[in-house]
Amino acid sequence: MGNGIIIYQNLLAFLLRSCGESGGLSVMPPDVLDPLNQSLQELSKTMRSDPVSALIHSAEHRARLLQIAERLALKYTSQLQEQLHLDGEQMARHVVDLVDSADNKAAVLSLRDEEAQRFLDAVDDILSNSSISHTDAWRIQRLMLKLSESSGKLPLALFVRNISHCDRYFRERGGFGEVYQASLNGRTVALKRLSTSLTANIEDQRRAQVLPAKRFCREVFTWRRLRHKFVLPLMGVDRDTFPPFLAMVSPWMEHGTALDYSRKNGIGSVDRLLFEIAQGLSYLHSMNIVHGDLRGVRVSLLDHDLGLN
Repeated sequence: MGNGIIIYQNLLAFLLRSCGESGGLSVMPPDVLDPLNQSLQELSKTMRSDPVSALIHSAEHRARLLQIAERLALKYTSQLQEQLHLDGEQMARHVVDLVDSADNKAAVLSLRDEEAQRFLDAVDDILSNSSISHTDAWRIQRLMLKLSESSGKLPLALFVRNISHCDRYFRERGGFGEVYQASLNGRTVALKRLSTSLTANIEDQRRAQVLPAKRFCREVFTWRRLRHKFVLPLMGVDRDTFPPFLAMVSPWMEHGTALDYSRKNGIGSVDRLLFEIAQGLSYLHSMNIVHGDLRGVRVSLLDHDLGLN
C-alpha cells in the first residue's frame, strides 16, 4: 500500500472477487459484468491516498461501491454487511493512528469549507458505529472540536429538523444566550440559542469576536457524549429557527429549576435532590469534566427526574 491507505478495502476486495467468480454472477452477460469490473479496478486506484484525504472522500467511495454492489445484486447480502463491519473497524484504527501523527493532525486542522465538513462527518460516523475505546474517542473528539472551532463547521448528524411552535420571547436569559420553549416532533424541548452566529468564515469570526461561537462548539462536543440518568441529554443542534444563530436542543424540564421546584414544593425532598445532583456530578468527574457553574438554576426537573445542565 506504500504511504497511502485504502478506505473500504474489504468491501472493494469482496466486489472484485465477486466479479471474478463464477456462479451466481455468471448469469450476467459480459457486456454488463466487464464494465463493472473495470470500474472497480479504476476505483481501487483512486481510493489509495493519505489518511486525511481518504477520510474526506470515504463517503463518496462508499456510495460508488454500493452502487456497483447493487448492480451485482449484492447490496443487501449478509456477506456485504460483514465486509462493511470489517471496514468500519479498520477505519476506526486509521483514525486512531491519525491522531497519533503530528503531521496528519496539522493537515486536518488546515481543512476548510467542504473538506472540513466531509472530514467531520466521516469521523463522526466512525465514532458512532465502531468500538473505539473511551480514551481514543476522547482524543479524536478533541481534534474534531479544534477543527470545528477553526472551520466553523459541525457534523451534520448533530442537526435536528422539524422544530416548531417556538416561543416568540425567551423564557430565560444568561450571558451565553437565551432559552426558548419549542416542540420537536410533538415533544416539548428547550432551545438554548447562541448569542452570536457561527459563521463558516474564520475571518468573519475574528472580526465579530465570536468567542461564544467557539464556546458553543466546545459545549456541544462535550455535552453530546454524556449519557447519565441525572445529566440532561443533548438532543441535537437547531439551525433553522433563528438563522444565522444556532441553538442547542434538550428536553424541556416541566418543573423548572431546582430553585423553582423548592419554592413550589418546599424543601422536603432536598436530600433526594442533593443525592441525585451528587450522582450526576460524580459522573461528570468520571468523564474528566468540571462543571464550573453548578448552582440551583443549573439543575432542572422533569417529573421526578433531575438533570444537570
